[in-house]
Amino acid sequence: MWYQGPDEVFYPPGARPITIDSSSGELVQNLKILICALMDIEQSEATADLPITPLTHLLTSSFLRRHKSSDVGLLAACSLSDILRILAPKSPCTSPAQLQKIFKFMTKQLSCLASTNKRRHKRSLYLLENLTMVQSYSICFDMEEGDIIINDLFKTLFSVSRVCQRSDVREKIIYLLGFIISNSPVISCKLLDTLLTPLLKTTKDEDVVVKELVTRLFKQTARFLEPHLTNMLYKVVILGNESLTEVAEHAYYLILELYKIDGALLLSFLPQLEDGLKSIDEEERRATVRLLCRMFAHRDSDLHNQNPLLWQCFLGRFHDILTAVRVDCVNFSRRCLKNHPEFAATLTALLETCSHDADMTVRLAVCEAIACAVWEQPHLQQAQQLLHVMSDFTLDKKSSIRHAAFTGLAKVYHHIQYWMESEEDRSQFFWLAERTLHCYYQNIMEDRVVLERLFTEYIVPCNQEVKPRMKSLHKAYSMFDDNAIKAINEMWKCQHSLHTIVGDFVNLHSQPESAENTSMINMKIDLIAGCLPNKLRSEAALTSFSLIMHKHKSIFEALTTLLDANISCNEARACLLDITDHLLKYTDMPVVIATVKVLLHRVATFLVDAEALLVLMCHLDHLLHSEDEEDDMGNLSSILAGFELLRVLSFMHAAVFQQELVYEFLLAWLRLPKANEIYNAVLQILRNTGSRIEKDFPHITMKLVPIFFKLARFGPYHLAKHAVHCIRLHLCNWEAHFSSLIESMKDLLTTHEPEKLAAPLASLGHMAMVGRQEFADSMSPLIIGFVLKELLWSTEFPEKESDEHWTDKENLSNGTQARLQGLKCLTLWLLSQHVTDNKAKLILNLFCWVIRTEGVVENWGYLSLASRAHMRLGAAVALLQVSQEPCYYRMLSQKDIQHLALMINDECFQVRETFAKKLHKALLLLRVPLELLAIFSLAAKDPVLKCCTHARVCVKQNISTRRSYIQKHDLQSEQLMHLLPENVVPYMVHLLAHDPDFTDTQNPCEIDDIKRCLWLVLEVLLSRDENSSHAYMLKALENMKRMNDAQNIGEKDQNKKLHKVCDIAVTLITTHSHAHIAQLTLNPHLPTKLLSFASIQPSLQSEQRTGSGKGKRKSSDDRTR
Repeated sequence: MWYQGPDEVFYPPGARPITIDSSSGELVQNLKILICALMDIEQSEATADLPITPLTHLLTSSFLRRHKSSDVGLLAACSLSDILRILAPKSPCTSPAQLQKIFKFMTKQLSCLASTNKRRHKRSLYLLENLTMVQSYSICFDMEEGDIIINDLFKTLFSVSRVCQRSDVREKIIYLLGFIISNSPVISCKLLDTLLTPLLKTTKDEDVVVKELVTRLFKQTARFLEPHLTNMLYKVVILGNESLTEVAEHAYYLILELYKIDGALLLSFLPQLEDGLKSIDEEERRATVRLLCRMFAHRDSDLHNQNPLLWQCFLGRFHDILTAVRVDCVNFSRRCLKNHPEFAATLTALLETCSHDADMTVRLAVCEAIACAVWEQPHLQQAQQLLHVMSDFTLDKKSSIRHAAFTGLAKVYHHIQYWMESEEDRSQFFWLAERTLHCYYQNIMEDRVVLERLFTEYIVPCNQEVKPRMKSLHKAYSMFDDNAIKAINEMWKCQHSLHTIVGDFVNLHSQPESAENTSMINMKIDLIAGCLPNKLRSEAALTSFSLIMHKHKSIFEALTTLLDANISCNEARACLLDITDHLLKYTDMPVVIATVKVLLHRVATFLVDAEALLVLMCHLDHLLHSEDEEDDMGNLSSILAGFELLRVLSFMHAAVFQQELVYEFLLAWLRLPKANEIYNAVLQILRNTGSRIEKDFPHITMKLVPIFFKLARFGPYHLAKHAVHCIRLHLCNWEAHFSSLIESMKDLLTTHEPEKLAAPLASLGHMAMVGRQEFADSMSPLIIGFVLKELLWSTEFPEKESDEHWTDKENLSNGTQARLQGLKCLTLWLLSQHVTDNKAKLILNLFCWVIRTEGVVENWGYLSLASRAHMRLGAAVALLQVSQEPCYYRMLSQKDIQHLALMINDECFQVRETFAKKLHKALLLLRVPLELLAIFSLAAKDPVLKCCTHARVCVKQNISTRRSYIQKHDLQSEQLMHLLPENVVPYMVHLLAHDPDFTDTQNPCEIDDIKRCLWLVLEVLLSRDENSSHAYMLKALENMKRMNDAQNIGEKDQNKKLHKVCDIAVTLITTHSHAHIAQLTLNPHLPTKLLSFASIQPSLQSEQRTGSGKGKRKSSDDRTR
C-alpha cells in the first residue's frame, strides 16, 4: 500500500520521502523504488485513491530537475513518463507551465540515449519506450509553446541518432517522430527547418545516418507533410520570402532532395515551378532550370508524365536568352539520355538546334554532352544522329570546340571498338575515325598536332602490345575510306619530314660553334617552329632549348637516341620521359618544356619498329596462305590494303625494313603466281628500302635479279618501271644490266604483237630517265625508229566499234594501250635528253596533232570514242610534262598552247577532270609556266558544277602557293615576273580573246561567258590587295587596251575581241575594288609574244618618244623592272 508522506505526496512501500536535503544516493534509491512501483501499475488500474498530482509536482521540482547527479534527473524523468503512461490520455496536471517543464525536462533526459554508460542508456531507453507507448507528446499539440518543445525533441533525437546506431532505438525514434508529424495539426517552419537541415550536403558519416533517418520519416509522413512543405516552399521560392526559414538559401537543393525521397512531398508545389521558368529574374530562372534539370534527369523520375506542361515549358529553356541557362539545359541532356533514353528523339532535335548557337560556350557544351552520352550509351537509338551533330563541330571556327569534337569522336570510336562484341556493330562506327582523320586536311597546325596525338592514343593505341597494335593498324588501313587513308599517309609524311629536319637540327649541335653553324641552327629553328602551333612562341622556346642542348650533353645524347631510325617503340617512350625529366631539371620555363614535348611527340616512333614490322608481315603472310574463308580479315581487299600499308611505311621507316627476314618475305611474295598488285607493292618497297641489300644480303640479290629482268621485259608496264628503278638503285653494275636489257628488247619491239609492248616501252622510257646520257646512243634509234616512226603511225591495230565515250585503260584495245605507252616513252626520253633538234620538234608536233585532231591521226583508221579520249588525254598530259623544260615550251606555238587549254572543255567528263588534276599538280609544284594557270578560267563554262568548283579551288591553292613562296624567298625581278600570280591576267585575257566560242563582241550570252571565265580567277586575285596588286592588274589591262594582238597581226576583229575582254576585266576589277592606277609607280609586265605595238595609238607613241631620249620603242622586258 502506498502511504502519504509529510509533504502530502504518496510513496510506495519501502520508499522514503523525497526532500531537498536527501543525499544523491538516497534520491536514487527512492526513485528506483518509485519507478518499480509505477511500472507495475497498468493504465486501467489508475484510481482516484492514488493522487498523482502532488507526486508530479515533486518530480518536476527544480532541485530534482537541476540536481548535480545525472542519474537523479534521469530517474525522475522515467517516473514522470510512467505517470504520463498511467494517466494517458489525461494530463497529470492542469497548469500549462507545469506541463512545459515536464516535457522540456524529459526531452533533455532523452539525450542520455547517446551515453556510453549502459545503465544510463538503459534508463533513457525506458523513458523513450514509455513516451512512445502512449504518445505522450501529443499533449504538446494544444500547448502555447508546444511547437518549441516538439522542435527540441526532434533536434535531441537527431543528435542521439548520430551516436547511437542501434536499430531498435532508431525504430522507436522514427515511430515517435512519425506519430507527432502525422497527428500534429500544424507543422511550424522551425520544425520543417529541423527536418530539412539533415538533407543538406555533408561529408560526415554521422550526418549521413541522420539523413537516412529523416529520409524514412519523410517517406512515412509524405501525405501529412506535403501541404506544409508546399506552403513554405511557395512563400520562399515563388514569393521570395527568404526570412521565413533558415534554409531558404538551400531551397532549390532541398526541393531536389525531397523529390528524390518521394515525389508526393511536392505534388502540389511542382506545377508552380512553371512561374520560375518564365521569371524575368535571370538568377531565379536559372536556379529553377538547374533544379528541374536534376529532377527530370533523375534515374527514377516520372516527373515528365506527372507534369507534362512543366516538361514542355522546361524544354523551351533550351532556347533561353541567357547563355548559362542554355548551357545548363545542354548539360542536362547528357544525364537525361543516360537515365531516360526514351527522350532521345526529343533531346537530339534540341541538341541539333543548340549546335548552331552563336555562343561558343553552348556549342562546346553540346559537343561534350554528346560525347559523354554516346560513350555511356552506344546502343542509343539516336546515337548515329547525335554523332553526326558532333562531327559538324570539327569545322567550327573556334579551336577549342574543334579539338573537343576530335577528342570526342576518337574516344567514342575507341570505346566502341573495345566494348561492342559484334563486328557488324563496330563497323557502323568506323566513320567516326574517318571523319576525325579527314580534319587533317584543314591544314591548321594546332589541329594537326591534336589529331596526331589522338591517332596514337585512341584510333591505333600505341600502348597496346605489338600484335594487337599491328592488327589495329592493319584493320584501320583496310576498313577506312580513301580520304582517311590519305590523311594517315599525309600525317606520316609530315612527321617524317619534321623528323628529318629535327635530326639535322640536333646534328648541328655536335659541330664546333661558329657563325655559320649558328646561322644554320637558326634556320632549322625557323623551319621547325613552322611545324608547331604558335610559331613565334615555339621559335623562342626552341632557341632556349638549343642553348640548353649546348650546355647539357645528356639531352643531346638522349635526342640522338630518340631520333635513331632503329629505335624500338618502348625505347622511344622511355627516351621521351628521360628528356622530359632532364628538361625539368635544367629549366623552369613551362613554355620550353611544353613546346619540346609537342615536338618530340610528333617525331618519336610510337607505332612501328623492327619487331612490329615483322609481326605485320607475318600477319599478312598468314592471311595470304589462310584457307579460312570466314576470316574477317582474310579477304583480298584487306590483304592488298596491308601491302599498301607496307609500301607507305617503307617511305617513312626504310631502316627497319633492312632485315634479312623482311627481304625473305618480299622475295617469297614476288614468287606468288599472278599477283600483280602484290608485286607492285613489293617492288616499290624494294625500291625504297633496298639500298644496302646487295652489300648485306648478296644471296637474296642473286635471287632478285632474274625476277627484275623478267618483269622489265614481260611484266605489266607499272611493274616494269619499278623493276628498272630497282636495278638502277640497288645493283652496282647496273650499266651492264641495262645494256643487256636493251639488247634483249630489240626483238620484242614489233607492232605485230601490241599486247607485249607495254613492258618494253615502259622499261625503255624509265631507263632513259635513270640512265640519262649513258645510253643515249643505244636508245635513240629504238625511240625514234620504232616508237615515233613505226608504232605511233602503225595501221595494224584494228578496233571494235563502240559508242562508249570513256572506259578504263585496261579495257582499251592492245593497240591503243601500246600507243599510250609510246607517248609516255617519248615524253620520258625528251625529259631525259633535252633534245633541241628536229627530233624534239617532230615529237612535240605529234602531241599537238593528236590534240588538234581530237585523238586520232589520219592513217590510224577507226578508233573508238573511248580510245580517242584516252589518246587526247595522253597527248595533253605529255605536253604538260615536257612544258616543265623551257627548251621544249619555247618550241610550242601560241596556237598549240590554246589547243592544250581547250582540253579543260573536252566533251568527255573524265578527260576534263583528269586534265585539270594533272594541270593543278604541275602548277602547284611550280614546274610549268605561269601562263598555263590561265587555262582554269575556261572551266567556268563547264556544265558540271563539280568541275567548275574544283577549278576555283585549284586557282585558289595555286595563287596561295605562289604568294607564300614569294614571301619566303628573296627573288630577283626576273624570277618574280614568272611567279607573281597577278601576271596571269594578260595571259588569261589573251586566251579568252582566242576562245573559239567567242565570235561576236556584241552577243550578250558570249559576253556573260567571258565574265564568268574572268571572274573565276579574278575573284581569288581580288580577295587580297597586297602591294597594290589591284592597281597593278588595272594598269596591265589599261596598257593592253593600247596594244594589238601579236598572234594575229593586222586582224582588226581579233584586236577588237582582245580589247573587249580587257574592258570586261577592268569593269570587274573596278566594281569589286577601290584601287586606282595612280597608286602604282611601276609598269606591269606584259608578254611580248602575245601583245604588239605594231599599230600603236598616237597617245602611246608620244609617251614612248617622251620617255626615250633616242626615240626608240622599248620592249616589254625593258619596261619591266
